[in-house]
Amino acid sequence: MKEMYKWYTVLILLSVLNFTACNTENTTHKNDLIEQNLNGNVKSLKKITYTEVDEFGNVIKGENILTNKYYTFNREGYKTNEIWYDSRGKMVKKNTFDYDDNFRMMENKYYGINETLETKILFTYDDSGKEIERKILVTEGNQVFKGVVNYDTNGNIIEGAIYKSDGSIENKFIFNHDKRGNIIEEIFFKFDGSIEGKSTFKFDDMGRIIEHNTFNTDGTLNNKTISKYDDNGNEVEFKMFSPDGTIFNETTTIYELFDINNNWIKSIDYKYGVPNYLNERIIEYFE
Repeated sequence: MKEMYKWYTVLILLSVLNFTACNTENTTHKNDLIEQNLNGNVKSLKKITYTEVDEFGNVIKGENILTNKYYTFNREGYKTNEIWYDSRGKMVKKNTFDYDDNFRMMENKYYGINETLETKILFTYDDSGKEIERKILVTEGNQVFKGVVNYDTNGNIIEGAIYKSDGSIENKFIFNHDKRGNIIEEIFFKFDGSIEGKSTFKFDDMGRIIEHNTFNTDGTLNNKTISKYDDNGNEVEFKMFSPDGTIFNETTTIYELFDINNNWIKSIDYKYGVPNYLNERIIEYFE
């Protein structure tokens, strides 16, 4: 049961983080196309990642599929469906998203295998349009979790709490922001007030994360990630560092093909210079 609490706690918390930017006065409400760096009026996107390697060491299309994911969007650029398939094309997970007339998310449903409803998240806003509460309903055990947040005078989320079904606090958290409203520090606390974890972030001039540090409960560094982007905003390099500065994950991405809207449709990931993944995207646009 404790593991289940933790899983849904993380789910609520990540949802809160995803909506922080759109509740700030210093940032523009970004739709999902902007968040995913997609150009044009995208209607749907399918991404398949292949892992099969031929005798020459090249990654090729084959039966070895790592991910098979499908998105649909409305005309305003917000996700309406997010679906995962296995290597045989069978659906294994699905998320649906519903919005009000102001394109604020009102309901988010999570489905498992056979489209069985597992969780439902409901969103509440104040009179100014700021999100103030997320309630998650868990099908198994009919459990209810709740996340609430508080804002500073600039509309940035600065603190909040997550409550379990019985009303007791599961976690607390605080955020610190830069002048642009980007989260530069997040600290998570257990129910007893002790620190559970901390992360810090650095951003480039376009608001993209270029450095992410995670820390242990005693304040020591756990790991560091560094990201680099090309002129089109696509991530081209990703590195993970141990506390002693050694690299334990280094991925470089080469984008080989683009469509007429300059969205990439084929890329290859290299791990330590060796081809590792072949990524293909099929993108459909509204007429």
